[in-house]
Amino acid sequence: MHTVILEPFIPVSVFIPLLAVMTVTLLTVRRRIALVWRLISLVLFAWMLANPTIETTQGTAVPPSVLILIDESASMELNNGTFKAEEKAQQLSDIIKQQKPNARVIVKRMSHHESEETHLFAALTDALASVTVTHWSAIVLVSDGIVHDAPSSTEARRLLQQLNAPIHLIHVGEPPHHDRRLIVDNHPTFALKGSSVQVRLTATSTHPQDRLIPLTIFYDDREWQNLTLTADETRTVTLPITHIGKNRYHFSVPSALDEDYTLNNDDFLTIEALHDSVRVLLLSGAPSLGGRPLRDFLKADGSVNLVHLTILRSGPIMDNVSERERALIDFPEREVFSEQIGEFDVIIFNNYRHNSIIRPAYAHAIERHVRAGAGLMMIEGDPPRHAQATVQHPLHALLPLLPTAPPRLKSYEVRHSDIGTKHPITRELPLDDSAPWLIITPTHLKKNNGTILLEDSIDKHAILAIREEEKGRIAQFSSNNNWLWAREFQGGGPHAQLLKKTIHWLLKDPALEEERLIAAIDHNQLTITRHSVRALPPQLTVTDPDGDTTTLPLVPSNDFTATAAMPITHKGLYRIDDGTLATTARTQFGKEYHSITPTAEPLSPLLANGTTITNAITLQPQWDTSVDEGAFIFLEHKDFVPYRLTQRPLLPLWLLVMLLALSVVASWYRESRF
Repeated sequence: MHTVILEPFIPVSVFIPLLAVMTVTLLTVRRRIALVWRLISLVLFAWMLANPTIETTQGTAVPPSVLILIDESASMELNNGTFKAEEKAQQLSDIIKQQKPNARVIVKRMSHHESEETHLFAALTDALASVTVTHWSAIVLVSDGIVHDAPSSTEARRLLQQLNAPIHLIHVGEPPHHDRRLIVDNHPTFALKGSSVQVRLTATSTHPQDRLIPLTIFYDDREWQNLTLTADETRTVTLPITHIGKNRYHFSVPSALDEDYTLNNDDFLTIEALHDSVRVLLLSGAPSLGGRPLRDFLKADGSVNLVHLTILRSGPIMDNVSERERALIDFPEREVFSEQIGEFDVIIFNNYRHNSIIRPAYAHAIERHVRAGAGLMMIEGDPPRHAQATVQHPLHALLPLLPTAPPRLKSYEVRHSDIGTKHPITRELPLDDSAPWLIITPTHLKKNNGTILLEDSIDKHAILAIREEEKGRIAQFSSNNNWLWAREFQGGGPHAQLLKKTIHWLLKDPALEEERLIAAIDHNQLTITRHSVRALPPQLTVTDPDGDTTTLPLVPSNDFTATAAMPITHKGLYRIDDGTLATTARTQFGKEYHSITPTAEPLSPLLANGTTITNAITLQPQWDTSVDEGAFIFLEHKDFVPYRLTQRPLLPLWLLVMLLALSVVASWYRESRF
């Protein structure tokens, strides 16, 4: 390629004014004899100063480039499109090379098998950035059209302007003969325990006669409700939130007789339940050093709504004065122990001694409330105490420990029991460097009535024991010396951690369950973790979505945890059972599986002429917007890569000097004759 450029010997800012002055001077001179020769001299002088140069560029022509991006997402596998995509891409590549032998065909693949969505245009951006190409002749997408990052019309116009190349779609995939689809939306991620949430359920079907679709709802792996949905109509369902932690719901529509794909017949929902506020009733007996640290701990938590009642006088005081007359205020026994007792999540008795305040009817109300699901904590008091005081307590039947002697004054260290080293409440407590306690009530565990977690280091008397009674939970401390840790006596100890975990266990925190079976699927791997404070099961059974079972051995990680793992090959719900506990795990179901019918609609704003390539492909030599539907638009670019650049004067300098001298001599000769 040849180009004429100017490279003046003097700056342009000087050259132009100088040329203008010389021209004006020449034209205004009075004697116009030999004017033509003067003009010729001026032109030659200006030519010489301007130094016109021929620039010759030698290079190699850049072949036209076509990008073919193949969608290999999960929906392509469902629609039998992966094989067809490779076949169509190869066919297009062969045709382009046949009609454009010098064309460069670049094939890229987008694989997002583990993604919940198909980000085809993010993959397109990465593919364009990975190849150095100035101009594209065409861009071809081989996909089923199920794309979740397709640009809007405005974004599509902007993208086409940036690329300056036509975009085509080779549409592959087979629509299912009959497909039922379940959609669950309008659901929250979190909710409050005891509340309810509303979700919208919609069942669709591609079969016109499939109008009534049965639906089964499972709550925490148990069948909860059966409904019948009308196709393409939305129905609102109210779901209960009954416990803290993960509330799991499984919505399932049975497959039709001729349905090929059933992955979108199920949907899963997990709602994390939280406490709005924890209502705690703290009932203190005689004042003790442990009362204030316990109350301060409860009041420090903003989520705790604390009601604290203290009974200052009780017991065998023979002064002929009734309990009501002794109280500083009218004690609200009926309101607290009868009318409002059902509102408390946890009831704590601290250093409490049996008296007539809690009548048998009130005690039975508390007992019923605990058995129905509330938590009860009993903290034994300071000496002197009668050995049978706890036996006389109206809630004696709920407590796991029975005192065998009055409280004793002695120094002892708090240590884990065998089960306490494994239980989530106490296993992480740093007890080796904790301060000793000074008071303990000798007790023994009732037969088959609870679990001892902490004991004293000398006589192995129980310090903390827990038990479950129907739906409720009970924790009993045989000493209230936890305040020594709170006051940093001899370095203190894990006061807050012990109380917090004990109360959270009473509130049924799932993380503190002593028996847990956890399963999760990540990167096509099923991982199972089994926690137990007792003997771990040797193996468990996994049932895959097709109903096939696999027995996996549990490999102990420590004294209370064992794990198992296996690769998964099917998408869907996996059921895990170890003979005692059962749980489920599922593969991720994103938008890939919500709608599996191939469609070109999301890509239509970007496609050249809004068309797709189906069968015959015709290459066009230019961007012709009037081509018939189905034609392939191929944009020619005259790009090349330079490898040599040469420059030479348009006229040799010696020739210019000679011509300039001749013109000056001719001008002088002409003027000398007149």
